[in-house]
Amino acid sequence: MAFALTEQEEQEARLVQAQLQQLISTHLSDTSCLFLPTTPTSAPKIGEDISALRMQLINLSAVAGLTGSAQVHLPLTVMPVEINKQPVPYGFSLMMRSGQDKSLLALVNRLSQHSAWKHI
Repeated sequence: MAFALTEQEEQEARLVQAQLQQLISTHLSDTSCLFLPTTPTSAPKIGEDISALRMQLINLSAVAGLTGSAQVHLPLTVMPVEINKQPVPYGFSLMMRSGQDKSLLALVNRLSQHSAWKHI
């Protein structure tokens, strides 16, 4: 897909990237963390065709790469609202500003120690 971009499309994409970098820089401090989804649906079954979800996955997971931010993906389970339903696996992320990799890993380590974190 990248090889098919025109020079104009690349310039427009770099502008969007700069806007995202400014947005993250403005709204996240060195001590704040963003909790966001990184999958648009519950986890697909092993071997399931995910080609229809590919662009949605890229849109959700590319923010950290585009902004140079630190990000950790967390496979978590969500308890459905309906009674007697099984927990559903989803992908979420914690993201911090660029350069906060160690802080982010320390946060994930602390969160992983709490049993409440295993089910949202």
